[in-house]
Amino acid sequence: MTTTFASTARVHLALATNDLDASMDFYRALFDQAPDPVHHDYARFVVANPPLQLSLNVTDAPLARSAVHHMGVQLADADQVAAAIDRLKSRGLEPRLELGTDCCYSKQDKAWVTDPDGHEWEIYTILSDPVVADTACGDAPGCCG
Repeated sequence: MTTTFASTARVHLALATNDLDASMDFYRALFDQAPDPVHHDYARFVVANPPLQLSLNVTDAPLARSAVHHMGVQLADADQVAAAIDRLKSRGLEPRLELGTDCCYSKQDKAWVTDPDGHEWEIYTILSDPVVADTACGDAPGCCG
């Protein structure tokens, strides 16, 4: 099989899941596309923007929060974040919003969604950089992974 890329590389991320159907529903909403291929214990999303290959791998083992703090997609501007928020809401997800928040030494607009297995995703843009603050993070619970 020959793989073509829109850029010179893409990130591959493999996540464990206890409920493949629920996870596929979540990632269909997050990435606005269907997985291909889908098997009884595996599904793959090949996303052009951002360049990512995400595989979901079924496990019966209990899932605990791993060393991965969170995952995210940085967008170019606040209008794109607002459009992503609208799209996620229209697909049944309820993003937790942090608009104009101080995080990671910058001012950001962001929305957080959590997949069925507890993996947190941040959709964000940097509004201004740097912010001079006493700490890297504001009050944001998932900030600065």
